[in-house]
Amino acid sequence: MSACTECGAAVEAGQVFCGQCGAPQGQACPSCGARARQGDRFCPSCGTSLVEAASPQPRVAMQPGPAGSGGLSSLSSSAGPALERRLVSVLFADLVGFTTMSENRDPEDVRGLLSLYFARCRAIIERYGGTVQKFIGDAVMAVWGTPVAQEDDAERAVRAALALTQAITALSEEVAMPELRVRAGVLTGTAAVDTATVHEGIVHGDTVNTASRLQSIAAPGTVLVDEVTRRTTEAAIAYEDSGTHKVKGREKPVSTWTALGNDIRDTPAHRTVPVVVIRNGHRLTLHVTLAAVRGRSGSYIGIQDTTVFQRYSPIRSVTYAGSMFGQVLTGSAKEIGQLPSAIPHLFAKNRASTSAGQVTSVVGAGEITGSVVSANVGWQVKVDYVLLIMASLNIFVGAFNLLPLLPLDGGHIAVVIFERVRAWFARLRGRPDPGLVDMTKLVPVSVGVFGVLVFFGLILILADLVNPIHLS
Repeated sequence: MSACTECGAAVEAGQVFCGQCGAPQGQACPSCGARARQGDRFCPSCGTSLVEAASPQPRVAMQPGPAGSGGLSSLSSSAGPALERRLVSVLFADLVGFTTMSENRDPEDVRGLLSLYFARCRAIIERYGGTVQKFIGDAVMAVWGTPVAQEDDAERAVRAALALTQAITALSEEVAMPELRVRAGVLTGTAAVDTATVHEGIVHGDTVNTASRLQSIAAPGTVLVDEVTRRTTEAAIAYEDSGTHKVKGREKPVSTWTALGNDIRDTPAHRTVPVVVIRNGHRLTLHVTLAAVRGRSGSYIGIQDTTVFQRYSPIRSVTYAGSMFGQVLTGSAKEIGQLPSAIPHLFAKNRASTSAGQVTSVVGAGEITGSVVSANVGWQVKVDYVLLIMASLNIFVGAFNLLPLLPLDGGHIAVVIFERVRAWFARLRGRPDPGLVDMTKLVPVSVGVFGVLVFFGLILILADLVNPIHLS
């Protein structure tokens, strides 16, 4: 029995992976890369001898390059691992205050929590294409750019760090440790990469040390990056300038930037995430539980309307009521004009999100009123919406009754006005009064118009029954 090189847990002979942190055990085949069990002399996948691979190999060491070459360049041979100069992004993440919070907990509980933390860190890092180099206490170090380099390695590293902060926030709720947070630092730069190993010692150099320093000065629940990482990823991730900091091992101060987080819509709903709010130069981090919106994809931050009641003078009340009457009247006329083009939208899945689809009948208005009354909002909001809907319906019915069609009141008014105007013109021309209008001649026009309106009304009622508008 031996110990895991990552977390120190006991590993029995024959185990390929650690049962606590999932780190691969045994020796990697130099030919095909497959993992062999501890004690195997040949690779179980391709048959390559592992004894020869374990013997000392010539060392390829980095030599100082000529002036202006950026440091490491030429190689020399001696005993030791093979080193390459590569551009990598290094992530350091550390639990904040975990040692203090675990003082009064059972050691087995602490070990179980760390195992869960390590497993989630590894899963997130590998999901974003990174490689876990090592776990150090309650900290994790990962690298992007080796063994396989991709164009968006820096972006992947930052997104992984942001995902870690969210995952640990969720973990803190699961284990009843609300103050548990992780802070992370990501730095992109040139490093010496040991291509002969997979985990411990894979990356060496100032880039690793500075990434660790960035993590140490980051605020809990945040991700701090350097200038190179920001410039490389600013097209995909938003940042806030966090100033310059003097870090150990660097002569010049390091410019730092705080990553402001992933797109909220890409984050699963019902998860509590840190949201950075910047207002009037002040920065505040809020932990918000994201909500799902029925009929829409992605996650949203819920915002609830607050109704404010205002008192008006009698004169202001009259002018305000007249203004509202004009708006409702204009809107009603516009909705009636949109009825033909609105029919396809009435039965669409996204009906509520289109202006044409929001035309409703009395049935739909009643459904919306019931939704408002049963909603989990204050009584003032309910009263405000119900009165608004009732007022809108009454104004619409009143305006509709004034249409110049028989047998509506507007039709009778139009006929009387027409008779008076016709009689006045007859007197001017010295002719006798033509008398009353023959109402029977208006019946075909009235029936035709009412038929069209009844047709559209039935369509609206059908749409409100089979595809009602729901308040989100």
